Amino acid sequence: MSVKLRLAVGVVLVGVGLGFLIASIYLMYIYHVMASLFSAILGFTVTSLGIDMIKEKKPV
Repeated sequence: MSVKLRLAVGVVLVGVGLGFLIASIYLMYIYHVMASLFSAILGFTVTSLGIDMIKEKKPV
């Protein structure tokens, strides 16, 4: 995978993950606790995958 593509996919994953985290706050506000927890777990996972993809160095 090229460096630019890896960076772009990482940025998209971070954006999607943050979207899930915002959704988890909204779901907690309307008292859907299990959906909120699932959304938060998914958000943290996707965000961390995106950050790892951005920070990953291309092997020499």
